[in-house]
Amino acid sequence: MTLKLPKVYSDAYQLTLDVFERTKSFPKQMRPNLGRRLEEACLDLTSTTRKMLLCSKKEQGLKKRYMRTATEALDDLKFLIQLSSDLAILTASGYGVLSERLEEIGAQIGGLARHSKGY
Repeated sequence: MTLKLPKVYSDAYQLTLDVFERTKSFPKQMRPNLGRRLEEACLDLTSTTRKMLLCSKKEQGLKKRYMRTATEALDDLKFLIQLSSDLAILTASGYGVLSERLEEIGAQIGGLARHSKGY
């Protein structure tokens, strides 16, 4: 039996795949720094979101910590994606797609936080 995780996880996972695909075309001098940081932030977000969703009702404190960590990773990604756009490494359309996904994920995490009595 496989565990079906909520949409926020599949959205974070899809964002990660998209970012990894986009960083392949980063200029050689930007790939080791900015590209890697973007990839790591996506992995952090996806991993933390998964851990948050797998917490039991008895682990509310841990779940809230994961929500904060996921929100921090989301903020890091917003900054890194904005920077990539400002440096003209990401196209305007690429920036738009990634920003929209980040907003959706942020809204979903916010909804989960409200549902579990805030964080």
